[in-house]
Amino acid sequence: MAGSDEPASLSVAELESAIRDEVNRPRLQYALISDSGYWEMICSALDVIGDTALATRWYRHQMQERAEPGELYVLLYGILQILFVQQDAVSNLADALKIDNEINAALKEIRDLRNRSVGHPTKIGPGEGRAFNFITRRSMYRSGFDLLTISRDEEVVLTHVDVEKLIGQQEAELRKTLCRVLAKMRADEMEHRSQFRDSKLAALFSADLRYYFEKVEEAIEAESVAERESGVGMLDVIWDDLRRFRTALADRGILEAYNVEKDIEEIEYPLSELRLWFQDPEASKLNRADVLIFSAFARLRMGRLAGIARDLDRDYATDL
Repeated sequence: MAGSDEPASLSVAELESAIRDEVNRPRLQYALISDSGYWEMICSALDVIGDTALATRWYRHQMQERAEPGELYVLLYGILQILFVQQDAVSNLADALKIDNEINAALKEIRDLRNRSVGHPTKIGPGEGRAFNFITRRSMYRSGFDLLTISRDEEVVLTHVDVEKLIGQQEAELRKTLCRVLAKMRADEMEHRSQFRDSKLAALFSADLRYYFEKVEEAIEAESVAERESGVGMLDVIWDDLRRFRTALADRGILEAYNVEKDIEEIEYPLSELRLWFQDPEASKLNRADVLIFSAFARLRMGRLAGIARDLDRDYATDL
């Protein structure tokens, strides 16, 4: 399953993928989609985290150390903006999933360097505290550059911006946050599973379900009133199974998540029409062939629901 690797050993890209797997679990996904603002934020944040992880990996391992000044400006401006956007994406993801997150000193320093060098270099800071920044062109390499800062009072500071180091620091810090996000999501899912692990959904379906449908079909072919009435009794048993299953899924919060409500409604209709045909044939719009078809359809759909129940039981019995 998705949680087989230890989160602490995963890269940012791998953690993004693992969190995406958790988010796409039907129960959680349905809950998040119900609040569309959070769902859209989560989807956007995960895409951006994955995209920026690809970009930083390429920057560190594929780009040449030296390049033409124009190319270096594009790349250095770009990589610092990528780091800034990646931080925002991780923060927004945590917010959307209601997980506490705070930008620490190391990440704040990266944001500050981005703002001073490529974000707002020509004027940064309020009032008398304003400062003006210059990238020293001859110092530029893929791995970093020198940043000259002159304050309003003409104080001059030269800072070496080590881009390689910033990328490594940010990955280490964001991995910690993403590990907390993943661990919290997995813990919530396991708490939910443990709550219902011993309540088997498959046990809600009668072991003799096939027999009950056979008796319904025998009653359809019968001539006597008593034999017809026995068909109604068999339908009652099938109805009870269906109602118990619906209630159990609702209790787990997964009725809508697995789109089972639609399947249940599609079974309820033929069952109600069969009941009417047994109890008041004159009021029914169905003939004998119709009710046989309705019974066969309900039997197939009930078998499908029983299969879903078995699959869910296996899922709930599995650790992440």
